[in-house]
Amino acid sequence: MTFDRAEALRTLRELVSTRRLIVTFGVAGTMGVTEWLGLGHPVGFAFGIAMGLAALLIAPLPWLVALPWGRKLPPWQVALRALAILAFSTVVVVVGFSIYFALIDWLHPIRKPIVWKAIPHLYAWSSVLISIPLFVAAGWGIARHLQLERRLEIRDEREIALRNALEEARMLAMQSRLDPHFLFNTLNLVAELCRDEPAEAERCVVRLSGLLRAALDRADQPMIALGRELDLCADYLDLCRARFGDRLKVALDRDPACEQAQVPSLAVQVLCENAVRHGVERRPQGGEVRVAASARDGSVRVSVTSPGPFLGERKGGIGLELTRRRLSLAFRGRARLEVRTADDGDHTVAVLEVPAGAV
Repeated sequence: MTFDRAEALRTLRELVSTRRLIVTFGVAGTMGVTEWLGLGHPVGFAFGIAMGLAALLIAPLPWLVALPWGRKLPPWQVALRALAILAFSTVVVVVGFSIYFALIDWLHPIRKPIVWKAIPHLYAWSSVLISIPLFVAAGWGIARHLQLERRLEIRDEREIALRNALEEARMLAMQSRLDPHFLFNTLNLVAELCRDEPAEAERCVVRLSGLLRAALDRADQPMIALGRELDLCADYLDLCRARFGDRLKVALDRDPACEQAQVPSLAVQVLCENAVRHGVERRPQGGEVRVAASARDGSVRVSVTSPGPFLGERKGGIGLELTRRRLSLAFRGRARLEVRTADDGDHTVAVLEVPAGAV
């Protein structure tokens, strides 16, 4: 059996948890007060506290090491290890009482409990014999309680991981395709360009294939470098610009310092898609979609600005909500997505912020 330092420290932290310390000091304090009253000296109280802490910190150790719960062992090994636990507990109790009795003789050579004066050997041995099974039982109970808590914790962690995986799979299934209206319009555009501008049609097909490949790869690569994501956004906006012509203007402001930051695949593309659909497409004069990425204070900030004020999230729309859930699963609350009306009152700003480091 190899020594796992992290597991040992974790077990120690669990042993000295607040609720266990409260119970231990309650029981140990009661025993200490009883010894104090019988002996007439504070050393009795100190002994009670010491034995309580020993029952909490030392008694469970042989059970955790020699007979871990759930491990199947041959009967002879179980018996041998049980005897080793009994021997270990006996040594601890005998040593503890020996020190205690030596302190009594040293501090109180004359004034001893009446029963001690009458039958000292019987008093000593009866105390030891009673304490040994109590020490063994306390160790078994605490060890089994720790192992039961660990099993429940592992089960909860597995359930959470399974729920997260199912949620991620559901979201990927819902977002693993590009907007069908965008695909339909782009294919119609390519069909028209094939007759008059075949070179432009070929360029559009290349950009569309890159977007489709990214959508298909999302299940295997749910996270993507921001630099690659911005390239896909540029391809998407370029295809939209081929359709809308002068009605759509595009501005990209990229900070090289944040190119390697990880974001959910096509998360920024969803924001660009909303900017075109709800901003440019609805305005006869069109407008500008401005994408800016910057790094500061340990985070990466991507903003997508589009014409027109923010009118609230569309009823039945799932793009922004799914993006928020993907951010929550990937970064565990350390990322955010905010959509609001810009300060000038005539633009919508979508801001995606993630930690600068990898997930």
